[in-house]
Amino acid sequence: MRYTTPDTYTKDRNCIYKPSDIYVGKDAEREEFSRKTRGWQAIPTIERVPGGRLFCACYAGGFDEGPNNYIPIAVSDDGGENWSRDVAVIDHPDSVRLHEPVFWLSPQNELWLFFNQSYVWRDPVGGVWATKCVDYGAEIPKWSEPKRICDGVMTCKPLTTTDGKVFLPVSHWKEYVPIDYSNRHQFKNMPTVETYRLYLMDNGGSVTKYGAVDIPDAIFDESMAVQTSDNPDDISILARVTTGIVRSDSHDGGRSFGEAYGFSLPSPSARFFVKRLRSGRLLMLTHYEFTERNNMTALLSEDGGVSWPYHLLLDERKNISYPDACEDEDGRIFAIYDFERYRDKELYVASFTESEIMRGTLLSGKSYLKNMAVKAFGKKQ
Repeated sequence: MRYTTPDTYTKDRNCIYKPSDIYVGKDAEREEFSRKTRGWQAIPTIERVPGGRLFCACYAGGFDEGPNNYIPIAVSDDGGENWSRDVAVIDHPDSVRLHEPVFWLSPQNELWLFFNQSYVWRDPVGGVWATKCVDYGAEIPKWSEPKRICDGVMTCKPLTTTDGKVFLPVSHWKEYVPIDYSNRHQFKNMPTVETYRLYLMDNGGSVTKYGAVDIPDAIFDESMAVQTSDNPDDISILARVTTGIVRSDSHDGGRSFGEAYGFSLPSPSARFFVKRLRSGRLLMLTHYEFTERNNMTALLSEDGGVSWPYHLLLDERKNISYPDACEDEDGRIFAIYDFERYRDKELYVASFTESEIMRGTLLSGKSYLKNMAVKAFGKKQ
């Protein structure tokens, strides 16, 4: 790892096509990756593998969000109550921003970790990359060589439809930062780019372009795709915009999408999570009855996302954000989110069931809320 400064950044934009390095075991515990020196961490992801082990990842660094980021990975073998030291870290040797890791368990029970590579901070090409965990039950899991999947950015889990198709919800940035590292907030614009697209992915990670929708008010490209009924042709793309969340629907299996419209739940312009559960209900993790980024709540819908009558408050505090979740074979849900990415630098996990969301309270001793999984202690450099 080398630190990028405005004077030392990699001049060649093509460095985004170079794979990142993956450090495991003792190499993942080097001082530059240590939680003791970590100045910030945020945007976590979680997945459960057969046998019960949970994996989580986030992206972090000593400096601000940018080309000095890395992706640490930890595991839990007791249902998310206790988490290991980092068992692996993904880092890039050049001025490449690694961001928004996404864990996903495939229909073949393969554990994938997707992540994004962008030049310096935000560029018009980007790149969705993936690595597979080769032996997720091992004391120190090993990982495959990262593979570039496609252009763009994917910040949320793939969609697996009930007929077995796998879709990646990929964003294509309209606004990007020019090459001058010191002016990273001065955006250029490509208005002809389609904002959101679905890519159909096969078992090997090769993709085919599917339907797309343009959402002019999009911000930070955090789209999700979800099957909204028992019919796998009914797919919706949900996206974060400056005013909250919008939704666009497809009734031909993702080949075409209608015009985006306001979603049924308000949002403070923050990332959310939505998933079709084994029961057929939709799970939503978002800020509910909020005043800011507070009141992280699990909600259930029985009508494809039109209404959300069931609520379980996970965390009432402010400055909580970026939820992700997974479901085990028994229907237990594990959710993760971040809290105060620069001040407290904490990731929290909750475990609950659908019936607990419907009752609005925890009912089982296996369930818990606000369990701190990973904390960093460094100062932002």
